[in-house]
Amino acid sequence: MWQKEFQGTGLGSRLMDEAVRLAAEQKKEYIWLGVWEKNERAIRFYEGKGFYRTGSHTFTVEMTSRLITLCGKIYRKRSGRESEY
Repeated sequence: MWQKEFQGTGLGSRLMDEAVRLAAEQKKEYIWLGVWEKNERAIRFYEGKGFYRTGSHTFTVEMTSRLITLCGKIYRKRSGRESEY
């Protein structure tokens, strides 16, 4: 859960950049995440970081169904180093 006091401070961006850097360093091919379909601010944030919508999944929390948009980011090897694709 994100707290409003941290929105717009750049903290989320720095954390995501570090997660992406670590994934590339560990030679991971994909990063996957899920975001609630109605959280357009989060979806725009992830898309701005190069993630894209790949599908959706419905799950139930406290008797309420939620549709989650799944996002992924793919890495490919280029010239012997990891890079975003």
